[in-house]
Amino acid sequence: MSVSPADGEPDETELLADVLATIELALAHSAASQELVKDACAALRRLVDARGNAHAAEAAGPDLTRRQRQVLRLVQCGSSNRDIASELSISERTVKQHLHMAFTKLGVQNRAQAAAAGNSMEGRNR
Repeated sequence: MSVSPADGEPDETELLADVLATIELALAHSAASQELVKDACAALRRLVDARGNAHAAEAAGPDLTRRQRQVLRLVQCGSSNRDIASELSISERTVKQHLHMAFTKLGVQNRAQAAAAGNSMEGRNR
C-alpha cells in the first residue's frame, strides 16, 4: 500500500483496492449474497480504475493487454462470460478469446487459476 508523503496515510485509491480485494476474497469463500457481492465488486473495480490505478494494473500484468486485464478483473469478481460481455459491450466469443490468450500468457488452465494468478500479481505490485 502506498502512502502519501505529506501525512503518512494510505491514498484513497489504495484503500479502495484493499476493499475490493477483501470483497473478492469473500466472494471466493461464500455463496451467500453472491450477486450483491459481484455487483459491488464490479462497481468498486470501475471506481479503482477510474481513480488512476491504471499504473498498478500495468505493473500487475505487463504481458496482458488492457482488455485482457479488464476481463481478468471481472473473472476475479466472479462474473460469467455473459456478464463480462455485457459489462464490456463485447460478444461472449470475444470474451472467450481474451480469456484464452490471458490463460496462455499466465500459464493457467482455468478461471480459478487465472483469478489466483491475477490476485498474486496485484499483491506483488502494491
